[in-house]
Amino acid sequence: MPGNENTDALRKILELTRKGGIFMLILHFYDVCRSFFSTKGWEHFMMDEFIGKLSKTGLYDSPHTAKLLAFVLLMISLLGIQGKKSVKIRPKALIVLFLLGLIVYWGSMIVLDSGSFLYSGEAAYMFLVGVGVLVLLFSATMLSRYIRDYFEPDIFNKINEAFPQE
Repeated sequence: MPGNENTDALRKILELTRKGGIFMLILHFYDVCRSFFSTKGWEHFMMDEFIGKLSKTGLYDSPHTAKLLAFVLLMISLLGIQGKKSVKIRPKALIVLFLLGLIVYWGSMIVLDSGSFLYSGEAAYMFLVGVGVLVLLFSATMLSRYIRDYFEPDIFNKINEAFPQE
C-alpha cells in the first residue's frame, strides 16, 4: 500500500517525541526534587553529571523551562493521533478537562514552592505533575480525534446511501 511507510515513520517519530517529553519530565523531577531522591538512595553521580552538563545549555536555569519543553514535546506527539470515530466525544467536556489538566500541571509548582512539606511535598509535586500529564494527554488525544473527525470528509454521500464512485 503506497504511503504506508510514511505513516509508520510518522508514528515512530511521534512515539519518540512522546518518550522524549517523558524523559524530560523525569530529568526535571530529578533536578527539582533532588532531596527526595537522595533520601531514598536513588541518587547517582552519572545522573548528576548529566544534569550538570544539561544545565550549561540553560535548560535547567529555571524549573519552568524544562517543564515547558516537556509539555511542548508531549503536545507535539499528539499531532498524528488517529483513532476510532466516536459520536460520544463532547468537545466542551474535553476542553474543560484539558484546562483542568493545565491547571494541575502548572499549578503543582505551588506545592513544591510552599516548602512546608519538604519530602512529602516533592512526592506530591511529582504525583500532581503525573496526574496533570495523564489528564492532558487523554483530553488532548480525544480533542485531536474530534477535530480530525470533524474536518475529515465522510466516505458516504449526504444521506449515507452508497460509497463514492470513482
